[in-house]
Amino acid sequence: MIQALLKIEDLKTHFFTYNEVVRAVDGVSLHVSREEILGILGEPGCGKSVTMRSVLRLIPEPGRIVSGACCPRTPICWRWTMRPCAGYAAAASP
Repeated sequence: MIQALLKIEDLKTHFFTYNEVVRAVDGVSLHVSREEILGILGEPGCGKSVTMRSVLRLIPEPGRIVSGACCPRTPICWRWTMRPCAGYAAAASP
């Protein structure tokens, strides 16, 4: 079985404004294995930067990661739904 260096499951990042909820990232999942290269391409405003900022947990207010899981191949794994990630030893809350 090939172990993932980075695994993202159902990532959702929303920005809560006075008038509406902007769903910048809505259900992104990806799996990057050893010796793979990942390129994120898309039109301006499609969520590339917000996706990667979510992985790094650097979303500014009024944004919030509302659900999903990110499991980098390190001892730290976080699940925004507050449940532990299977196969990883530690979990951290957002």
